[in-house]
Amino acid sequence: ARAYAKEGDLERAYKMLHKFITLFIEKLPQHPSYSKVELSKKKEYLKKVDGAFALATEIKHRLSDRYHSEYEIFLEEQKQNEMTYSNKVKISDNAYEYNQDYFLPANVDSAANNGHLAGIDDEEQVTGTRDPMDYLKNSEESYESSRSAIPSSNQINNPILEDSHESSGTPNPSLLSNQAFGPNKPAFDRSLKPAMNKHEIASDGLRNVRVPNNLSERFLTMALGNTAANIETCGILSGHLVHERFEITHVIIPKQHGTADSCTTEEEEEIFDVQDSRNLITLGWIHTHPSQTSFMSSVDLHTQYSYQIMMPEAIAIVCAPSYRQTGYFTLTKDHGLNVIGKCKEIGFHPHPSHPILFEDCRHVSLDSTLQIQFIDLRSH
Repeated sequence: ARAYAKEGDLERAYKMLHKFITLFIEKLPQHPSYSKVELSKKKEYLKKVDGAFALATEIKHRLSDRYHSEYEIFLEEQKQNEMTYSNKVKISDNAYEYNQDYFLPANVDSAANNGHLAGIDDEEQVTGTRDPMDYLKNSEESYESSRSAIPSSNQINNPILEDSHESSGTPNPSLLSNQAFGPNKPAFDRSLKPAMNKHEIASDGLRNVRVPNNLSERFLTMALGNTAANIETCGILSGHLVHERFEITHVIIPKQHGTADSCTTEEEEEIFDVQDSRNLITLGWIHTHPSQTSFMSSVDLHTQYSYQIMMPEAIAIVCAPSYRQTGYFTLTKDHGLNVIGKCKEIGFHPHPSHPILFEDCRHVSLDSTLQIQFIDLRSH
């Protein structure tokens, strides 16, 4: 929420704050273990909820002012467009009447004022026996003389014809819909609202996660002791949201105990304290396979599910130093999340191999400009 507010995306910031407040006010008190939480911890988080309330209220007022301003602009643009449309309709009507006069001889109006049509005697007016083609033939000279005095269609300020397609001679369809049949719908200027950069969105709709390209190498250096003893090492990937993309900036290595094929964290509240003090977001996890290849075991799949269900972009990095492999994995959206979410087994157990449950990440990019910081809690 703070990241969105800092970037000016107040709508998303307000939504995140609303979720945070709902979680702590309505959901957590219903948890079976809530009564066991120390009173000091409850007071600490209540202060954060108070801060969230204050920020949400401030953002709500700012959004209200913005919406009110946008609505005033909308009304003004609507008024201007209606006036413009009305003027164009009048011009179009005048042009139409002018074009109608184009097909009549110049002496018709004066002759009509004298009670008869030029070139037609009184008997013909009464009986209507004269052939209309004779009338046109007799009036040809008047027609040609009047034609030179009439402006061409390109000179007539007709809003429907002024932007016609020259090659076909037909009116522009967009003008027919927007000018001939009604005023344009005013468009809001949403320049104040940050637009989502399409280059930061992967083909599967996930936001890009930038990973320092030396992260795995440095992590393996810190895990050398365990790797030599054929013991797994794990860490928590943390970072920030910057302009609709995630950047991994910290790896937190918690207190833990491991075996050749497993690693379990301890005193996890220390992880949350570190993240909270630095405004970090959990973006996934990293662990080693000291003597195996880089893949996701059944236990790894369940661990990844707990991260990915909270943050769809969360990733799992698996380092296999014996095979010089590093994998960046995610559960498949169609099958992996569904199968693992419904699985109630614990420990190592088989999962169906088809369809696939995990795959290489398509929303991860390595970045040599990013700096990574390691926080090793094992020595604390």
